[in-house]
Amino acid sequence: MGFDKIKRIVGQNIEKETIKNILSKLLPAKVVDFDVNQYLCCDKHRMFLLSESTSELDSFKVVINNEGIVGQTIKINRSLVEVILLSDKSHRLPIQNQSGFFCEANGAGVPKKIFCDVDLTIEKKEFFLKQKFFSSGLGGIFPKGVEIGSIYEILELSQKEIRLIIELKADPLSSNFFGIIQ
Repeated sequence: MGFDKIKRIVGQNIEKETIKNILSKLLPAKVVDFDVNQYLCCDKHRMFLLSESTSELDSFKVVINNEGIVGQTIKINRSLVEVILLSDKSHRLPIQNQSGFFCEANGAGVPKKIFCDVDLTIEKKEFFLKQKFFSSGLGGIFPKGVEIGSIYEILELSQKEIRLIIELKADPLSSNFFGIIQ
């Protein structure tokens, strides 16, 4: 992946030096196992990548494709890398919108979907369809300011709580090649 492609993936607000730093740490990888039926039917969303070099790689590294962030590494076994996708039911991701609202998004167990439950009693918040969300940089794994997705649906759980369903920007089915940011 070149400089322009990384800049498009991670956003215009990231400094050139940060992007150069990401490029120098980007390991190419290709899919060796991805059970699409499991991904489409069930809540466990995992894939296995083969990387050219795993000697310097460990768990909890960001995995991207040409559309954006798809997940993070969780296990390394020789040259095989297990990736948990953002949509996996057991995955958590700290995100924020441009208004400064933060939440810990949960994988929905549905392809390309995550969600945040919002307590409306704490403060007044305004949400709307297609509102964009970005990685917050909290948690120490994902870089800050990368577009994650946008609100797909707003569900009223009660008079005091709503659920934001966020459609992810990056689709793991769109590519067989990924980058692991070490």
